[in-house]
Amino acid sequence: MGSGDDGNAERQPLLSDDFASSRKMRLLASPERVPQAKRYGVGQRHFLSVMAFFGFFMVYALRVNLSVAVLKMKTEFEWNSASQSLVLSSFFFGYLFSQIPGGYLAGRYGAKAVFGTGIFVTASLTLITPPVAETRKLWALVLLRVLEGFGEGVTYPAMMAMWGRWAPPLERTKLATSGFCGSYAGTIVGLPLSYYLIGTDIQGMPGWQSVFYLLGIVGVVWCGAWAMLVYDTPESHPYISAEEREYITSSIQSQQVGTEYAAVPWGKMAKSVPLLAIVVAHVCNNWAFYALLTGLSTYLHSGVGVSVDDGGLDACLPYVAIFVTAFSSGRIADWLRDSKGYSTGKVRKSFNTASFLIAGAFLILTGISKDVAKTVGVSHRFSSVACITIAQGGLGLSFGGWGVNHLDIGPRYAGVLMGITNTVATIPGFVAPEVTGILVQCNICDKNGTIAEGFHFRGPMPCPPHLAYKPGGDNSTFVNMTSGYTQCTDDEVQAEWKTVFWISASLCFVGAAVYAALGSGDVQPWNTPESMADAEVIMNPGSIQKERGRTATDLSPPHKAHMGER
Repeated sequence: MGSGDDGNAERQPLLSDDFASSRKMRLLASPERVPQAKRYGVGQRHFLSVMAFFGFFMVYALRVNLSVAVLKMKTEFEWNSASQSLVLSSFFFGYLFSQIPGGYLAGRYGAKAVFGTGIFVTASLTLITPPVAETRKLWALVLLRVLEGFGEGVTYPAMMAMWGRWAPPLERTKLATSGFCGSYAGTIVGLPLSYYLIGTDIQGMPGWQSVFYLLGIVGVVWCGAWAMLVYDTPESHPYISAEEREYITSSIQSQQVGTEYAAVPWGKMAKSVPLLAIVVAHVCNNWAFYALLTGLSTYLHSGVGVSVDDGGLDACLPYVAIFVTAFSSGRIADWLRDSKGYSTGKVRKSFNTASFLIAGAFLILTGISKDVAKTVGVSHRFSSVACITIAQGGLGLSFGGWGVNHLDIGPRYAGVLMGITNTVATIPGFVAPEVTGILVQCNICDKNGTIAEGFHFRGPMPCPPHLAYKPGGDNSTFVNMTSGYTQCTDDEVQAEWKTVFWISASLCFVGAAVYAALGSGDVQPWNTPESMADAEVIMNPGSIQKERGRTATDLSPPHKAHMGER
């Protein structure tokens, strides 16, 4: 912006009052309306998305292995439901406390090191999980899982911070979701692979141990590739083309996301209604997702009767669905914003509402899947897997909604924002399995060689230690149970799991309503300091010279600016 009407008006310094005013004007514009920049095709930002994909692949492959291996471990180590739930949920205690620090450190010092270190720590600890478990000291395994969670907790905030510097606004949904979809691919591969390995001996090594060794080694190898091939910003990348660098930096400059670090406006964020909407949606989504992630294998085995050695495909189908819908939603959302001109807010709310309504409806049907099977004329196994698969597919649509909304409302602090929402949304990660453990008291006895195998019992352990039964008679009903055990009917088993699924469904409907009412697609005023002079800014080496070389006329108003929501 010049100070006069003619083309030869005096150019203003970057930190002038006119520049501060131009920044305020740009904050009011929709975030997708950025200065004109030549579109650039496939480049280093897409390679970053591929590397992020495989990074999140490892994150979830390393996470879900225990949810399958526990089916064998609980029998070997004689864990009851409470011990099993504690082992599964302990991961999230560590995951909870590294979210905000991860986002802050990524924004302050660079996301590359934070993301890579987090996965390296988790992969290394995965390699020592078998010997720790074999000590039969439950507290040691729980502590190990807490530390693994702490390592993985930095990954989402760090990658969100990186996309704040790499993703042009009209490509941010598809670039970010393409990377995040690696988490579902990791689950798709990790679940059946874990099922296969727990039933296989590799060079005399019992199957469940091989799950941890194999995935741990692959994770460490990925960390080496990440360290050598990825760079924090387009400006620091030695191999990026000048055209792509210019395209990225000029596209995001209107939102003032660059190499400089500015103090985090914690107070203003705490009062932000759009951020609150993301928090609520994130919590509701994660409750449903984590309840299935940690409990799906147990439900299929105990509630549906699927064999441990035969459940790999059933367990991974829901994640195939969520991978497809998440991957597609990112592209469709950006297409609607770019080609069709829909506002970011309208697109985010539409995807979010569809996501939660579909997931909630089919979680309700999952709770009564046995009745659905009788009505439709299919097996219980088919109806339950179908309902869960569609429900998870519904959750995948959220990546066109709240899932990348942090980049819309505060791209400068996207890593911190993800840290904030994921901190709160991690609570369901350890609460949901505990709630499931409390509600589901009927455990299937799957101890080979016992007369009770295949029956459900409510008691301290899955299988009663001693049973008196009628020799040669009908053993479908056991008599003289060991004190503290009762046999469960199938109706009781189904009722317990129905409660679990209906709680998740209820939260889905809450998430849809709150985000529709309070969500936004606009950059929030606190994203950019009032002026660079007043902000507590620490420039990275070389950036001061670069910024001083720019003037107010270089930062012209956005073309075809659309003010506010449509």
